[in-house]
This record gives sequence, structure tokens and C-alpha cells, in this order.
Amino acid sequence: MKSFYLTVLMALFAVLASAQPKEGSVKRTDLRTVATKYQMPMRRAVAKTPSLDDIISEQPAGTLKQYLRTGMAMIGDDWDVYEFEQNGSIAKVVFGDDGKSVYFYMPLSQITYPAWVKGTLSDDGTTITVPAGQQVLYDVTDPDPWMDDPGGEIYAFRLHLMELTELDNGSYTYNIAEGDPDIVWTVDKETGALSLSSTDLDGYMIMGIVYDTPDDPEADGQWNGYADYATVYVPFNDEPLAVPDGLKTETYSMTYTNESGNVQGKLVDVAFDGDDIWITNFSKDFPDVWIKGTIADGKVVFSRQMLLIDEYSDVVYFQAYKANEVVEEWGSYFEYEALTDDIVFNYDAATRSFATDMNCNVNASAIRFSGMEMFGQPSFSPYTEVAATPADPIITYFDGYEGEKGYTCFADFTIPTVDVDGNFIDPAKLSYCFYTSENELYHFVRDNYIRTEETDGWDFEPAWTDGMTEIPYTIVDEGYDFSKDRAYFRYGEMSRLGIQSIYRGAGVERRSNIYFYDEGIYEPTGIREMAVESRPSEIYDLQGRRVAQPTRGLYIVDGRKMIKK
Repeated sequence: MKSFYLTVLMALFAVLASAQPKEGSVKRTDLRTVATKYQMPMRRAVAKTPSLDDIISEQPAGTLKQYLRTGMAMIGDDWDVYEFEQNGSIAKVVFGDDGKSVYFYMPLSQITYPAWVKGTLSDDGTTITVPAGQQVLYDVTDPDPWMDDPGGEIYAFRLHLMELTELDNGSYTYNIAEGDPDIVWTVDKETGALSLSSTDLDGYMIMGIVYDTPDDPEADGQWNGYADYATVYVPFNDEPLAVPDGLKTETYSMTYTNESGNVQGKLVDVAFDGDDIWITNFSKDFPDVWIKGTIADGKVVFSRQMLLIDEYSDVVYFQAYKANEVVEEWGSYFEYEALTDDIVFNYDAATRSFATDMNCNVNASAIRFSGMEMFGQPSFSPYTEVAATPADPIITYFDGYEGEKGYTCFADFTIPTVDVDGNFIDPAKLSYCFYTSENELYHFVRDNYIRTEETDGWDFEPAWTDGMTEIPYTIVDEGYDFSKDRAYFRYGEMSRLGIQSIYRGAGVERRSNIYFYDEGIYEPTGIREMAVESRPSEIYDLQGRRVAQPTRGLYIVDGRKMIKK
């Protein structure tokens, strides 16, 4: 059943969607705004001396209420204003103990600086008036050796209502509104929603922030490009599920298709509690969250579930989504739609496995699709480590030209975390290597990846040894030169590149075919290198005799030719 606040949101979006620009006014697509002090003559508010003391950083006393923030937002750069829907992040409001004071936390949706602004509730409880000019951000610039800037410059921002203004050159910008009026919110006593009534649906009157820089008179009072308008706060009361104490987890494999259509997998923790199934460690961004499904009539049903509120005040859900293909003359693409439907899995009681043909994701919004982590048609099965040959990787893009510092010489690739039969393999035991020809491994030269303050602006020394040829799939590289889908080749041009996956499961090393960019699969004479870490279960020589301790030569290992070097 849809919650009350979602019903209210639908009605609000219907109003927003039907709003049209005012007749005779400038179309939004014609807005050419400039956000530099040299082209933005402003109506100025009274300059203030910025201070941390002017910011309310601690939560005031009173009753804290949470809301979903909806409406429109702006971010301006030197030439354009970019407009988009606020994504339903969480807004916090404190109603003071005196019955009059009201405090809004981080009043702009795109500014996450921890500050409150104070307003006053009217006697009839229908409006909240927030005086303009309150400080919402204070900071000091860091040193910038590249620009020979010692730093230490104070900058701050103040909150104002701003109105669209045409400049002499025919472009448009936003000035502090005539008379610098207060900011007014309307309170719906029936629903509890708060509406930013000082602004309009067309965005010609907005709530924005301006520079507070009395030491720089040209900049002081100018819009810095951030604003909200047509904002509505809808009461929000969802909470994460309460997880039972003492759950005993088992290791499961989770396989799914990612947004690129590639099969991926990971290990997760699953616990059975009566007819309930609990899963954790499925999200890479939030590994500690849990979701719950219920077994009934051969199915496992997961409802749309709130996971947490993240550090940016985004409310995060586990929920279903739908991929809708849009076909154009030049090709096709997918548009994604967040769903509130239950996610239904087929359950195999004998194996305690479950799978679905639906899609689900970790979604950082309560009102629209965000695609933070997408799991297409996921399946879950108890995991037992076995020897396996990894599926062949593929290089999706390769630029072998060496540019400045070698950073244009790189490859994008996809490494499946399944074996050749589509079964899950443990990513922690997966790695990859590169070839410049059929038999020539690429060796990474450590000195090429060392950074210094003088050359790169920061100090960094790689942890790996010189001449590295193999990269772990799960590598976390401080220098961002290697990841599970990209690698940089610093200081060296290449005309040809191949990639191969390596998997060491159950103590057995097996390798994929080698994929060469723009050439396809190269099969290395059907011979794969044999494990040296531990002995496979079945090893035979070429005469069919079982071998207990192989020496150098060719062998048949689990039905495949291998070479022991």
C-alpha cells in the first residue's frame, strides 16, 4: 500500500508538470545566465562581515520533523543555468519550544553545509517567515601552489529571494529581489506540507545564495549559481527495518546483470529466521544494510524497503525498477522507472536458492529512479568454492596514444565475475593481465606511476612491485590507475592490447582466453597454465595416467590441457 506522502507527491508533481511559462515571458530554454562578477550587476543587500558566529551550526531545541524535499533546483556556471528536479532528499525542520521559532536545516537542496536558518511561525500557524540575508555557509580557502595562492581567504554565502533580470546584452541573470523581501513558507494544516510560496513554478522568482565578501565589493551580493524554487516539503516518517538479534548468516552467491548488460556476481550474507530471509552485504556503498523477504507458496517476496538516510540527506531504498527501451532512428536507449511493486523471487526449497526476472536496485531517492546500484534479474544460491575457468573478458575501448603524463593511453574493459558456464566465481580470487602480442605479457613499470608534489600536485607511491603483470579484480588503487574496468598505461604507446582473466578457486588456477581489442578472442593453443598454489583433485599425464605430484610438462587437469612450468 502506498504511503500517504507518496500520494501527496503525485498530486504535487501533477501541478508541476502542468505549469506553463507565463505568456510573453522569456522561455526557460532562452535563459543565458552569467555567474561571474564581471557580467552580473546586482542589486546589493547591505554588506556584512562574515563570521562563523553568524551561522547556527548546532540543532536548536524543539521538535525535529523530517520531510521529503521536492520541487526544482538550479546550478549555474559561467554561461548557463542547469535546472532539474529535486530528488526527494530529506529536509529537517525544528519547531521551537516557544511555539513561534522554526528552523530549516540546509535550506538549499544542493548545498550540504551544516547550517540552520531561523523563521517565525504566524499566529494562525499558516505561514513561516524567514528573514533574508541569513548566512548559510562560511569557509576559508586552502592554499593552491599551482596558482601561487597562499589561501586563507574567507568566503561566505547568504540566503535571499532573487528575481530574473534582463541584462543590456540580451542575456539574463538573477538579482536580489526588489526590497530584499523575506522568504515565506506556507503551512498546509491538513497534510503538514510546507510550500516555498515566495517562489513561483516558472522559476522567475527563486531562493538563492549570494556572495558575502565585503572585502571584494565587486563580488559581494552576487548570485553564485545555486537556487531552489517551487519547493514543497512533504512529511516523511519511513524508517529502516528492525533487524532481529542473533541472526546466523550463511555465505551466498548473488549473480545479476549490470546496467551494461554484463553478468556480474558477488558474495553476500543470508540468514533464515522462520519464513523470513534476511540479506546483508549486497550493497557496495552501504554494506551494513539489511533487506527482508518472506517465503510463502514457493515464492520469496521483498517489499520496497527504506535502507537509510545517507550523509547527503538522500533517503535510500531497496526497490524494483523497470527498463523501458526507447527506439530512435539512430539507435535505441533505455529509460528507467522506479517502481513501488513487490519484488517476487521463485524459491527452490531443496537448494534454498531463489531468483527473479524482475530488476531491483539501491535507489537514492524516494520519488524517482537514481540507479545507484542496479541488479538486473538477480539470483541467490548457497556458495561453495570450486575450481572454475573464468568467462572471457572483453576490451570495450583502447587508446594506445601517449599523451601528457601518459593519461590518454588507457583501456576500458569488462571482466565477468562468472565462469564459462555462467556460474558465480569469487571476485576476491579473480585477477587480470594484459598482452601486447599472443605471448608477450605487459609489465607495469613502477617508476612511471610515482607522483610528486612538483609534477602532479600530490605525493603518491604505488604499493605494487616493479614489473607487475597481474592486477587483482578487487584492487583499490590510491592512484586511480587500476580498477575493475579501466587501466592506464603511463609513458608508453601501444598499437595492440589483449586481456585475460585469471581465477584461483579451490586452489586451482585457470585462465580465460585472451581477448584482443578490435580482433576478438585468441585461444592460446588450448593450453592453460596449471595451479602451483595447491594440487587439483584430478591430474593426468598425456598417457591417461593419474599423477600425484606433477613436474614440468603437459597435463590434463579436470578435463583441460594445462602446462606446469
